Amino acid sequence: MNLILFDTPETRFTIEESASAASLGLDEEPFSGNETLSVTCSCHRDGDVAVAECMVTVPVVQVCARCLADGSSTVSTAFTLVVRRLHQGEHPPEESEDEDTFERDEDVRFLPHDQHMVAIGDLVHDAVLLAVPDKPLCSEECRGLCPECGGNLNETECGCTSEHHDPRWRGLENLFDENG
Repeated sequence: MNLILFDTPETRFTIEESASAASLGLDEEPFSGNETLSVTCSCHRDGDVAVAECMVTVPVVQVCARCLADGSSTVSTAFTLVVRRLHQGEHPPEESEDEDTFERDEDVRFLPHDQHMVAIGDLVHDAVLLAVPDKPLCSEECRGLCPECGGNLNETECGCTSEHHDPRWRGLENLFDENG
């Protein structure tokens, strides 16, 4: 996936792209590889520097961490990319082990003077993976599974009681019963 940033006369413009998740290496769970992700970038260019503020959306199917039901949702995430086109003969700054010198920001990309586009597939890939929830929920109100019978409490009341008491806490229970 590429953004053409330096080949248009406009200084403010929007770029909309779409790609399959598989083409960006997103073909393992929670992705099937058949999803289409969309990227919308609002770009601003000033001379040889361009800033792209990008929003990525992709549908995902995940299993709820509480009730184990399949659910689908849309993952949305944003990232900002700064691109500087180098002048003829200029080289990008080198990374240095000395902390007092220039530190290269990973979100800044340098382009040779004769190029107009920058590849963003790796940024989209990483942003989407970081946005996928570790413990997805079908809803914030999900009640999960009954610890006794394993029934989905979102679908039915099972009638089970969870009156199992750990005998190690019996002394504290008696204290509460006496004090009311």
